Amino acid sequence: MPDEAQPQNKPSWPGASLALFILGLCILMPSGLCTAVAIAAFPLGILVFLLFGAIPMAMGAALIWGALRARRG
Repeated sequence: MPDEAQPQNKPSWPGASLALFILGLCILMPSGLCTAVAIAAFPLGILVFLLFGAIPMAMGAALIWGALRARRG
């Protein structure tokens, strides 16, 4: 008889993926907030703020994406 009542195992957070996720959040959140505040304060300088804010935001997002990928796989 097959056991249909067994709960499915959720993927765990290995140490490396947890570290990547936390590091990505620590980079993404402040850089996104600073960029948003700077754009709201100086709307004409949007290009400069996106130039300097987009790179750290992309790095943080890439770290979070990599952590979630490592968790699944």
